[in-house]
Amino acid sequence: MVYIIAEAGVDHEGSYDRALVLLNSAIKAKASCFKIQYYAEGFQGEHRELPWLSKTDIHDLKGVAESKGIDFLITPHDQWALDFIINETDLHQIKIGSGDWDLLPAAIDSGKEVIVSTGGHDLDEVMSIEDQVGGILYCVSEYPCPSSHLDFYQLEKMIHDIRNDIGFSDHTQGTACALAAVGMRAEIIEKHMTLERDIRGHLDTACSLLPHEWPKFVEDIRQIERALAY
Repeated sequence: MVYIIAEAGVDHEGSYDRALVLLNSAIKAKASCFKIQYYAEGFQGEHRELPWLSKTDIHDLKGVAESKGIDFLITPHDQWALDFIINETDLHQIKIGSGDWDLLPAAIDSGKEVIVSTGGHDLDEVMSIEDQVGGILYCVSEYPCPSSHLDFYQLEKMIHDIRNDIGFSDHTQGTACALAAVGMRAEIIEKHMTLERDIRGHLDTACSLLPHEWPKFVEDIRQIERALAY
């Protein structure tokens, strides 16, 4: 079964209540996993200081997710956040973003399963870590990413040549490219979730799905699975 990650990123805007709305939307849509991004308070993103949730907020969200039967996943953007995941949670997975490969050695050494996005890393770089990680997500680091920039030949090569669970982290608008990746037998799909598409300084809202769009997206993936007899 395709593992579907609802990526809330930093769309919580520092509000636990807003994060909870996003989590409940992922649960309602029957996503496999709910993911947020985490970092030390005051972390500077490309365009602004990123909004922060407390450690207590994170633990509470994780507890709600577990009580509702959906996986909870965190992408750390600095060593502080990675240490928090390793030392202060019992999460069994860590997601490393394409811009944070410097965190990979410590994430791998933690003994937790690592999922990593490829971004600008070429196939040789990806294949050099295939034996050390659990899942590899092909992605292009543009927000939003035009479909003409995807070069799905690379995804096809990864699915064919790499033994890991191979997936697609989708930064395109709409759902067509993510669904095409499922048709290519991608095993993990990650897609951004947002409550609005016009948050200042938040580039990935343009390639995100709104909560009401998520149930159909998940069901479309499941229909493709049934057609392919996954």
